[in-house]
Amino acid sequence: MSGISRRRLLTAGATAGALGALSACSAGGLSVGGDGSGGGGSTAQARPVKPIGDGSTADTGAQPHQPKAARMKAGTRPPQFVVFSWDGAGEVSNKLFSRFREVAADHDASMTFFLSGIYTLPESKKHLYHPPRHAVGASAIGYLADRHIHATLQQLRSAWLEGHEIGTHFNGHFCGADGVRNWSGAEWRSEIEQAVRFVTEWKTNTGFTHLDPLPFDYRKELIGGRTPCLEGQANLLPTAAAWAVVREAVMAVPAAAVAVTTCASSLEHGRAEAERLGPVVGFPAAVLMLARRFERQVVAAAEGADPLVPARDGDRARLGPRSLGPAVRFAVDHAPCPVPLVWPESAPDLTAMPPPPPSRHR
Repeated sequence: MSGISRRRLLTAGATAGALGALSACSAGGLSVGGDGSGGGGSTAQARPVKPIGDGSTADTGAQPHQPKAARMKAGTRPPQFVVFSWDGAGEVSNKLFSRFREVAADHDASMTFFLSGIYTLPESKKHLYHPPRHAVGASAIGYLADRHIHATLQQLRSAWLEGHEIGTHFNGHFCGADGVRNWSGAEWRSEIEQAVRFVTEWKTNTGFTHLDPLPFDYRKELIGGRTPCLEGQANLLPTAAAWAVVREAVMAVPAAAVAVTTCASSLEHGRAEAERLGPVVGFPAAVLMLARRFERQVVAAAEGADPLVPARDGDRARLGPRSLGPAVRFAVDHAPCPVPLVWPESAPDLTAMPPPPPSRHR
């Protein structure tokens, strides 16, 4: 396997457009950046800004300072990768967010900050949070003081401009018997939507209208998530796949690749596909389902992947080319990476092989 970076391993799938399009205003003359109240040096820079929604976030173009993967030569000793990720991602009195931005700058490191959505929501607005199976406004981690929300927003802005990833740690951090491990797909969907809404509407909720927007479209730049106490993944994965375009991170489960199954008709179908495909692939794999045909998005996401693992989606009662449907056939023909095919159930035996073509010689 070639050298990989945090943006190289494909754990991506395209889905049924559940995000919806946020209307963007015309480009303004804002300057996005600032010193972020400490950390990895100044990130102030003039970038074209297209505010989104209430102006809490904005499209400012491609994220800067991204690594470029290079295929390793045969026999080269692979580098050691150390993964840094931080849950919560709040800048409170101990100032750990800015501290580790500084550490990253000193050591040329990149990190992933998993932001708890309610860390952008004032406690005075906690009635806006409806956690599954808990009282309105309940949270196992509490809420940040307004000054700490203000500081957290500055840190998030600077961290992204420095090339760090921003993921989600969801909201209330409920673990144990009454926590996320028992949440249904619908409950996870509610939690995800609320976490994203708090981050994309912080100006409305905080009144901090004088602050520059976060310089990224959170619905596009959200890089995966980590569940509270690493629980509840069984129902989260198919839910996240059906909710959004999940581009890179693996939602906090170990995965060597992603198997993509097309035309999953429901979350239950997606979970069933996950159970079937895991043993077939032979290693832990996230299964992302495509509610409609989005093969071109899958091919685009596969650039630099190692590998893309599609499941046969055609006539699986027999061997041969017809075991591939149009979507997977397109991905196989066009993906710019290795493409091992898998059967989502036991493969037919050799008696299902099509007969040889008739001889042209007489």
